[in-house]
Amino acid sequence: MPNWRLKLNGRENQDIRFLIHSCQRSIVAIGECSRPLLDEILPLASEHPSILSALLAYSARLRVSSGDGSAARTEGSKRNALDRYQETITKVQSILSRLQSENPVNDGDVMEVLASCLLLTLFGLPEQVHNWSVHVTGMIALVESLDIEGFRSVPLVRYLQTVAAHLDISAFALNRSEASQHKWLAWGICPWRSSTSTIDEPTEFTTFEISSGYPETLVTVVALISAVIEGQIDDSVAAYINDIYQGIHPVQEQRLAEYGSPQQTESYWTSRMHAIIAGWEPPMVPPHISSTLSLALTTAWETIRKAAHIYLTRGGFATSIYIPVAPRRQRVNQRYVREMIVGLQSLITLAEKKGITIANAMIWPMTVIGNEIFNDYALQAELVSE
Repeated sequence: MPNWRLKLNGRENQDIRFLIHSCQRSIVAIGECSRPLLDEILPLASEHPSILSALLAYSARLRVSSGDGSAARTEGSKRNALDRYQETITKVQSILSRLQSENPVNDGDVMEVLASCLLLTLFGLPEQVHNWSVHVTGMIALVESLDIEGFRSVPLVRYLQTVAAHLDISAFALNRSEASQHKWLAWGICPWRSSTSTIDEPTEFTTFEISSGYPETLVTVVALISAVIEGQIDDSVAAYINDIYQGIHPVQEQRLAEYGSPQQTESYWTSRMHAIIAGWEPPMVPPHISSTLSLALTTAWETIRKAAHIYLTRGGFATSIYIPVAPRRQRVNQRYVREMIVGLQSLITLAEKKGITIANAMIWPMTVIGNEIFNDYALQAELVSE
């Protein structure tokens, strides 16, 4: 273990080592990259008690999830996880109270609160808590209440903003009745890049992309889809969609003709979003990524893009699956589902044989598939058999 100067007892040392080992697979969707989250947070844990408590809480939670050990040991890990979770909450609340009275605020306190909150989102929620929206709203309020302009260049701060904005997107929030605040768009997390710059300018993956597996430009597309489905199209969102559409329409005519052509039953904005989905181009994979992982990434991203098409066609998860869709869209959906299942099967095989973890990012596409094949029992069996 690198020298992070953490003051740990024997049990805590084991827990941190277990966390580092587990995080190679549990919070890293794109391998062969650095571990930006741990590499940035662990050094802070030596100075800030709430961050260390949050790390130990997350480690205990991972032990529970792994099913490693006897029933008694698992129960002990559950209690330890919740105790650490509560300890972190108490410390964060104390720091927030101090921040409200400080002028100017202490930079270390700000980083401690942000890092602790980020870790708590990874931890999850106690089993009896089912409404994520309260916690997402709290994260958003935290980001907006602090004067973090001077911190925006700090990767950890941007990552927290990105996670909060991502959790706010309604497409990724099953069974949430509250509407999204559309912070991904309002905060300008990832402005759309033209297809030329996406292809010709390779860049390293962001911390969010490494941990989630989702290209930020593709999340921007899903965020726009959510705004359209919710009917939350203000002037800025409308301008955003029109600007993207005008940029991709001239260079994507063949693909648009196949997948993005307007249907008579679709709204103006839905038709434009279908064109944008068809015109989305994946980012260029950095040259240090192996060819096997590169192929896995492009397979995963194409699976997510197709899931976005189906999700938009269906009108989201809140729309009844018995409502018919346009015949041409339905034919595309059926083909996409089969292609997505084949892609998922290949990603699972790569995870089992090569340890490639991008399959971690496939929960949402699998949910979209499950919703789409509600009455196709043969495809259901094929999906769950892998």
